[in-house]
Amino acid sequence: LQLRSQYSIYDGLYGAKGAPLPEDAFAEHLDELIVRHDLGFDVLTAPRDPSLADYVGARDADRVFDTVIPRYDVVVIDTPPALNEVVLTALDRSDLVVVMATLDVPSLKNLRVFLDTVTRLKIDDSRLRLVLNKIDSDVGLDVKQAQETFSDRFVGLISQSRAIMRAMNMGTVVIESEPRHAVARELLKAVGDVLPEDLAAEVKAATPNSDRGGLLSRLLSKKGDQG
Repeated sequence: LQLRSQYSIYDGLYGAKGAPLPEDAFAEHLDELIVRHDLGFDVLTAPRDPSLADYVGARDADRVFDTVIPRYDVVVIDTPPALNEVVLTALDRSDLVVVMATLDVPSLKNLRVFLDTVTRLKIDDSRLRLVLNKIDSDVGLDVKQAQETFSDRFVGLISQSRAIMRAMNMGTVVIESEPRHAVARELLKAVGDVLPEDLAAEVKAATPNSDRGGLLSRLLSKKGDQG
């Protein structure tokens, strides 16, 4: 996202001295912790020092969720691939879980392990939406094989594209940077197929050459200046 924030999620929980702050401190200082992206949504950033992320536990995650969920229409939690306590807490609190995989054997094996683990943990997998990302041709596997392996559960299909990399390096999304590109249409379709019906209808009604910020503003800023 190319964002620079003075504070991170860790600072709202533990402060400058690294000691747990009072329960209400995070909610009280939320406006100071968030940073606004140009596309119209707010971000709570990860700690600049990755080692500090280990201090944020499941109870901390619950406190964050309790604060942000009532405030926003949509909350997106970007998790690491490991099923640690924080990730399990996020899964438990989420209405929708988007699981990404790529068209290679290690990634698909990891996806199978994840799905088997979810089943053992008795997590409702009806909330899961599988997305196949960075699809390329002539790599020894194709989309049909992946779909057959996972019983046609991939609802989002996104091609490998330099346009996506260009957008990432600018801290934006290809739907905004190159709205007429073929992969922008793929992303719109994938988002429409993943989202709940009420939000999906807005996405499917949009055209890839929408005015810059128009689609994302409608989806992410439905509460005025709260994304």
